[in-house]
Amino acid sequence: MRYSLAPKVFLALAIALTVSLKVMVRDTNQNAHLAVLDSVVAFLTRHQFQSHGTPDGSRIYAASGDCRLLIREMNPQGYNLDSIKTIDTQEGRLSFVFKGMVYTDQPINIGSTTLSHYWTRLQQKLGINTVSNPVLAVVASESCSLDALPWKEIAELS
Repeated sequence: MRYSLAPKVFLALAIALTVSLKVMVRDTNQNAHLAVLDSVVAFLTRHQFQSHGTPDGSRIYAASGDCRLLIREMNPQGYNLDSIKTIDTQEGRLSFVFKGMVYTDQPINIGSTTLSHYWTRLQQKLGINTVSNPVLAVVASESCSLDALPWKEIAELS
């Protein structure tokens, strides 16, 4: 019985192509979480908030007068929503910021945060420098007006 050489050649070329792409293309998502936190701290500082992040980088605390904010980056699919609601809402009312808009309910649905996240990750995996749209969970004291802050400034963080 004689076998065709074509499938073997195709498999060898496919392996060579995929391995070379994995070696040559760099993921541009390196340290993205820290970049988001740094950008949020800079944004708050520009708007007269005294802010600092926790040592593990999971939260940002900010204060300006009577206004107190606790900010966490939320998983785009909403996986960490329960922990945010359980732990953080003891501090005040919970809102979400996505693409510069403030939401009272989580903006998690297939057409917004999840799709945006996966599209951005695909571009980053291909080595394209692209802008991410983080979902921020913001717990604010009653004296804060979240709508007064220009969240559009951090809507797209690179």
